[in-house]
Amino acid sequence: MSELISREFLESIGVVIDDETYASFAEHYESTLSQRVIDEIVDELDEAQLSELSLFRDMNAEHLQTWIVDNIPQIGEIVEDEIAILAGEIAEGVDSI
Repeated sequence: MSELISREFLESIGVVIDDETYASFAEHYESTLSQRVIDEIVDELDEAQLSELSLFRDMNAEHLQTWIVDNIPQIGEIVEDEIAILAGEIAEGVDSI
């Protein structure tokens, strides 16, 4: 999980998960958790922020993470909510994951 939502990034925004939980999410990260968090981030942004965010496509993950933290104060809650939803789906054995 070395992309946008790395373990270090999660911890920096106050989202701390144990090794077992982290390992469970690692397998599904790219296709599920990342997309859900990105969708929620996009929903939170206004038009000017969306335009600014589109300029970061070629930026490194650290720069993008800083921008997200600066522009989306509730990022920790968003990530925690999506982790909880995904954890419930994993526990239920959802086939779409």
